[in-house]
Amino acid sequence: MKYLQEGNFIKFDEHPGVDLGIGDVVHLSGNNEVNRASSASGSTAYPAIGLVFEYDRNTDIVTVVTDGVLSDAVTGGWTYGQRIYLGTDGTLTNTKPSDVGTIVQLIGVAKNATDLLLNINSEAVVN
Repeated sequence: MKYLQEGNFIKFDEHPGVDLGIGDVVHLSGNNEVNRASSASGSTAYPAIGLVFEYDRNTDIVTVVTDGVLSDAVTGGWTYGQRIYLGTDGTLTNTKPSDVGTIVQLIGVAKNATDLLLNINSEAVVN
């Protein structure tokens, strides 16, 4: 995630013991802290609230973008209009989770092969 065309931000503390990266999908884990979100079966790491946009390792303050248009959100492989979902371990996927027990949460829509219109659906469904 190299460039935000427009969007909204919220600052959080990083959850202790976690090493977040730019572009990681995160959920609110308590005490104003964020951790990686996951669609994995049996996960409690949802719903996603945004993507890590900046991370200050000196203060452990994480800037999360909650909506907007993100350029270079992925290195390719998406097509215009494709729905983008919460993946496992803080990732994005263009494949809707379908296994029993997995979490389905829409994160946004692809503008092209690399750009994402981030519009997180706060309602996550368990398969």
